[in-house]
Amino acid sequence: MSVMDLNNLPTPERVDLGYSTITSYPHISVKEDSARIIHSFDPKRTGYVHIQSYANCPSREHSKEVFLTHMDFKNAVKAFETNTSFRNSVLDGVKRNAIDELIKSKSTGAGFSTVQMYGRDLGLDDETIEAVFGGEYV
Repeated sequence: MSVMDLNNLPTPERVDLGYSTITSYPHISVKEDSARIIHSFDPKRTGYVHIQSYANCPSREHSKEVFLTHMDFKNAVKAFETNTSFRNSVLDGVKRNAIDELIKSKSTGAGFSTVQMYGRDLGLDDETIEAVFGGEYV
């Protein structure tokens, strides 16, 4: 009889990012002996980085998802770090996403100080926050 040390099993690593999550699922053990441990938590996702987002979706159950190999995910991160035009394109999209979130916050009737604090949390400068509150962005 063998004893399994559950503390040494690789587990999925997950990062929550607002409306989305990124989970890195470990590969299945490649040992061929009879005592091999299969740590496949979800066979469909084993060995992949699973990115799931429910932003602009009717519910979490209808979220968007993509499966990338660990190598593809690493290359995407590297592209963001090294390719200036790609990084600038992503950062422009990030700013627009932050503005859209701020517009949603303002539409709830929040006051300027609340919108300003939220805008700063989203990484927007005061000039952009004032423009959003003043209705310059739609």
